[in-house]
Amino acid sequence: MSEQTFRKLCTILQRDGGLRPTQRMSVEEHVARFQHIVGNDMRNTMVSFIYGRAKSTTSRCFHRVLHAVVALESYYIQQPKGDVVTKEIQEKKRFYPYFKNCVGAIDGTHVRVKVPNRDAPRYRGRKGYPTINVLAACSFDLKFTYVLTGWEGNASDSRIVKDALKRDDKLLFPRGNFY
Repeated sequence: MSEQTFRKLCTILQRDGGLRPTQRMSVEEHVARFQHIVGNDMRNTMVSFIYGRAKSTTSRCFHRVLHAVVALESYYIQQPKGDVVTKEIQEKKRFYPYFKNCVGAIDGTHVRVKVPNRDAPRYRGRKGYPTINVLAACSFDLKFTYVLTGWEGNASDSRIVKDALKRDDKLLFPRGNFY
C-alpha cells in the first residue's frame, strides 16, 4: 500500500468510522498495527513485540480499528435496486436474453474457525474441522452487496437464507420477474 493510500485510509477511518487517536497512539499507528495483524496473519504477541507495546494495548487497538471498519459498512456495501441491467450483461449477446433481470449472484462458503472444544461439534463441517457458514451476495462488477456470517458449519443453506430474509438488515430481492 502506498503512503498516500495509507493516509487516505486513516482519514476515512477517522472521519467516517469514528476512529480517534488515544493519549499515546496516533490513528496511523492504530491502522498500521491492524494491517500488520490482518495482512500478515500475525499474532498480537508478535505485533506487540514489533511496536514495543503491551499485548492488551495491541488487542484494544485492533478492536478499535475493527469497529471503525465495520462502521463503514453503510458507505461501501449497498444492495442493488434491480432497476438497471448491468453493462456486463447488456453487452454480451449470449448472456442478455437469459440474465437480463439478474442483479447479482449469491453463494455460501465455509470459513475455518477456532472455537472452544465444547462448541466444536456444532461447528464441525463435512471436512471434519470447525467452520462458520458465510452467505455472500455480489453484483456483476464483483462488489459485495450482502454478507451474513456466524452460522455454525453444519447449518443448512435454506436455514441461512431464511434467516437472511427475516433480519432487520435483510437480504433484499428487487421487484421483477421471477421464474
